[in-house]
Amino acid sequence: MQPDQYPVVPSFQDWEFPHANFPTTWPAPSETQPEGPLTPSAPAAATRHCVVTNSGLASTLAHLVPREHDLWSSLNAMSIYGTGVRDMDDESNLVRMRADIHKCFDDGLFTMVPKSDGDSELHYAVHAVDEGDTEFRDLYHNTAIQNIARMAREYDFAPFRLVRTAPSPAVSPRRNPPSRRPLWPLWGGGASLRAERRR
Repeated sequence: MQPDQYPVVPSFQDWEFPHANFPTTWPAPSETQPEGPLTPSAPAAATRHCVVTNSGLASTLAHLVPREHDLWSSLNAMSIYGTGVRDMDDESNLVRMRADIHKCFDDGLFTMVPKSDGDSELHYAVHAVDEGDTEFRDLYHNTAIQNIARMAREYDFAPFRLVRTAPSPAVSPRRNPPSRRPLWPLWGGGASLRAERRR
């Protein structure tokens, strides 16, 4: 791992996308995923099957980089990874999820990451990140992701960072703050892409 490959930043908005230093452990999905019931060339956003459950019931479009992070996406030129409209609704930033799975994804219960299949091959799989939700973890942790041939790995990497930088309820400023020192004097409100602590 290179020293600045995973920089620590105060918020997702402060994280600068590593265009020139993208992790080699995140392969292009179309090259690595086991073939699902649909052909790999079929657009993921056009299928009716959930990438986690492979169910066609209550299928919805999920944004990998959420719409509320449109400014971050623009500042980081994420549109270069698009293939169509090149905005937040580009098919490279969309995957199909069953409605309940979509809600769990938006709530940060899981992310989709490359994992080894035991034969040193990397495939995208569910990684449950909420230790408190054992039901979701028991049902879906390490489930292989399907129907993502058109998903851009760069868009998938961003939610991984979004989940990793989300504040824990235990240290939320609204409940049980770890100290009385506010972050504003230390970090200046988090408007910059590469925040540096004030001296």
